[in-house]
Amino acid sequence: MTVRDGESGLSGVEIQIRDPQGRWQKVVRAYDVDGNIFSTSISWDRTFADGTLAPVGEYDVLVKASDLAGNFAQETAHILIPAPGITPSPLPTRQVEPAETRTLLPT
Repeated sequence: MTVRDGESGLSGVEIQIRDPQGRWQKVVRAYDVDGNIFSTSISWDRTFADGTLAPVGEYDVLVKASDLAGNFAQETAHILIPAPGITPSPLPTRQVEPAETRTLLPT
């Protein structure tokens, strides 16, 4: 996974692995980032934060990124745990770039 910001620079990246039905406590990995690019590999042993081993199914991966200017972006992907004997097709890769945010000021 690679996150880029060509403007002010990244300040943080957070990766969450979640059960879409909310049955188990999500896995959260947070990274302090210094620079315009952050890369990491994601490896998950199917264990949620409460110790539950994820059964066969599809799970959400949420990547959140923020930059030094206060902008924030997020992207969602999925992890598929196939039934035994089934080979899943490769998942596409994605790049997340913080989107511009605007603050409304009272007039």
